[in-house]
Amino acid sequence: MDIEKYISSGILESYVLGVATREEAQEVEAMAAQHPQVKKEIEEIRKVLEGYSEAHSKTPPAHLKNKILGAIDELEENENKGSGRVIEMDTRKSGTSRWLAAASIALLILSGALNVFQYNKLNEANTKIAALESEKSVLADEFNTLKANYTQKENDLAILSNPNNKTVLMKGVEKQPDALASVYWNSQTKETFLAVNSLPVPPPDKQYQLWAIVDGKPVDMGVFDVTDSLQKMKPIEGAQAFAVTLEKKGGSPTPTLEEMYVVGNI
Repeated sequence: MDIEKYISSGILESYVLGVATREEAQEVEAMAAQHPQVKKEIEEIRKVLEGYSEAHSKTPPAHLKNKILGAIDELEENENKGSGRVIEMDTRKSGTSRWLAAASIALLILSGALNVFQYNKLNEANTKIAALESEKSVLADEFNTLKANYTQKENDLAILSNPNNKTVLMKGVEKQPDALASVYWNSQTKETFLAVNSLPVPPPDKQYQLWAIVDGKPVDMGVFDVTDSLQKMKPIEGAQAFAVTLEKKGGSPTPTLEEMYVVGNI
């Protein structure tokens, strides 16, 4: 039996309110003895009903009670002016009416308590659902990030291990002795990839630019950022060397030789 469906069927509330049939009551007691979750739910329902009753209970003032009883006595005295048979019938009717009124009030209170209980359970469920959705979203973002990083590393490894790619190590110039970068150039496909090994982070208005030396002249290979992944640059044919300069953001048509950081021959 699905315990969650059994708990939400409403039979436990009927049992606590005392309106369950004898067979239903026996069934609930047997389930509570076998399943701690059912027993705990019964205790929670009782606590809610008791709390609701205490929160809404109020002892009427003594004068109000006396006034009500006096009005009832006066009403019965006026009705007793008829025949004995009518008096007996009216008395039974009066007693039944009182019982029905009391029962209606009790049911109203219990109904309100059940509504409060169900409302609290609904809020609790909604809170749990929202928390799970948030956790799911965070995990999904983390997974997508890890997947993207894995794919990038896998692509980088394929480029590095390609025997058709020539590795050109560009070392720092005299002004930048610690600078280092590498170019992976495929002379057949003309594809060029750049790896930043060690370059300082440029100012916000500056950007590094890669150059290829072809027939003694610099050819623009595109600007790049300082990252730990391989970056695809512009294709080139007949390159004899590569160099990196620091230019204004967006690049320059000609290299600023005073801002050269690394250079390497093929």
